[in-house]
Amino acid sequence: MLGGGRCHFVPNTTDGSCRHDDRDVIDLAKKKGFNYVSDRKGFDGLNFGTGVKLPLLGLFADTDIPYEVDRRNMDDVYPSLDEMARTALTALQDATEDSDKGFFLMIEGSRIDHAGHGNDPIAQVHEVLAYDKAFSSVLDFLARDDVEGVLVGTSDHETGGLATARQLHDTYPEYHWFPSILANASHSAENLAYQLRDHIAGHHISPIEIGIKNPPRSPASLDQASPSLSPDSPELKQYIRHLLSTGLGISDPTSTEISRLAHSSSDPWPASYILADMISRRAQVGWTTHGHSAVDVNIYASDPEQAGPLSGNRENTEIGKFLSEYLDLEDEMGVVTRELKEWKEGREWMGKVLPDRQVRNKGDHYEGDFRKRGVLECG
Repeated sequence: MLGGGRCHFVPNTTDGSCRHDDRDVIDLAKKKGFNYVSDRKGFDGLNFGTGVKLPLLGLFADTDIPYEVDRRNMDDVYPSLDEMARTALTALQDATEDSDKGFFLMIEGSRIDHAGHGNDPIAQVHEVLAYDKAFSSVLDFLARDDVEGVLVGTSDHETGGLATARQLHDTYPEYHWFPSILANASHSAENLAYQLRDHIAGHHISPIEIGIKNPPRSPASLDQASPSLSPDSPELKQYIRHLLSTGLGISDPTSTEISRLAHSSSDPWPASYILADMISRRAQVGWTTHGHSAVDVNIYASDPEQAGPLSGNRENTEIGKFLSEYLDLEDEMGVVTRELKEWKEGREWMGKVLPDRQVRNKGDHYEGDFRKRGVLECG
């Protein structure tokens, strides 16, 4: 297992933990025989898989590994999705060389979804390109290997409702979008928002210095920072212009945009949303939501004959069924399913079930604009 999310593996007695208990999952994994690596040096020691001793746990960031558009500037800190994919493929190939069972590997470009939630076209396009690079590496692996294998690539949903040729005004739109605008940006909106937050808090760190190496600090630590800049400070507005120019390639910010970013701590939108919208409008990239959409997603495969059962329109559950049949795991999957059902008796997957009286809107009918779906209280 390789990726980020280290905070989920360390006990809540540790700084930076995001667990609700004091379990040390890293220590537990080590006791179960897992080898553990936690930084770029440790990853490089894996030698793209030939130096791997399985089982392996590699956690290279406290939370998410930064967006690829930011990570590429800190390649000495974080491995890429492609590097992790190639390492895993080689390690699993070597481990199953004398086995007739083969292996299954899941590679997730998870931050494509995050960029969609943030409506950030800069992060989005670089995440898709990073996924495409890993995808190509898997195809190359299958072409070189003499053991039969198949790649299936898909998504569980679309996020953001991405569209080109955005309508910016009430007048009938021209059919344009400007991808060249995106090529001028060097950082994600998320990264620039962290830089702005630190600068406002009085930590005058240049955009290059902060890069993505320094993790975002907690609101509590920012409250203690002093002195903080006034939202109407000329120095702050100058800094914002510099940040927009160097980070997003925007040289024509409006006074309203500058003001919203300067007052972002009190704006209904977080700074990352404001920044993402600024670049989206200029590129005429449209979004319908910060959540998931009902857009159909594609299914890709390395071999049209082997993956023939997945051609056409398919339900998402058919992908799992195809893979279990391809790997001849129907019996094993049945055993696991029964165990999970037995374990679930008396439990709930998502925690405590709220009483019906606490649910305001079950979403089955229209109740007017801007009605937030949720619960009246969360205990």
